[in-house]
Amino acid sequence: MTCLESFGLKGQLSSGCEAEIVRVCAGPEESAGHAPDFVSLEALIVEGATLKGEIDAKAARLRRINQLLAECAIFRRGEKSAYHRAGGYKVRIRLHEIITWDQEKIAAFRKYVPAEKFFELFKMIYEPTSKKAIDGFIDHGDKELAAGLKWCMSVKPGAPQLKYEKLD
Repeated sequence: MTCLESFGLKGQLSSGCEAEIVRVCAGPEESAGHAPDFVSLEALIVEGATLKGEIDAKAARLRRINQLLAECAIFRRGEKSAYHRAGGYKVRIRLHEIITWDQEKIAAFRKYVPAEKFFELFKMIYEPTSKKAIDGFIDHGDKELAAGLKWCMSVKPGAPQLKYEKLD
């Protein structure tokens, strides 16, 4: 009996998938004399689930470490990047924001902005043309209009982005 038959999978999978499972979990009689990599489909599933759990746990730990490093970083005024150097590594920390736009507020804001300026900032579905254009308008544009633009935004912090670089 093949591993596919033992799990009632014979004929239920695509031929390519079926062949790969047979190759990976087959015994010597099924895989033309090759030693089996895994004993059964069950072993593949258990191994995959175990690896997934380990990866998820390590990813959660890395997110926590990254958050702690970002909290310890000293950012210059107006900067969204900072650096740490320790243990032979240089770590660059970039703050990230997630911005959502209230379409009703943007429609109301549109009434006060000249059309040509509005369409430099937004597409017809009221999405910003670019973050750079929005930031420039807020930093250097009319303060009252910049305040109106900010009124249309919801800003929440995203996960910090860190890049680890081994120092020589």
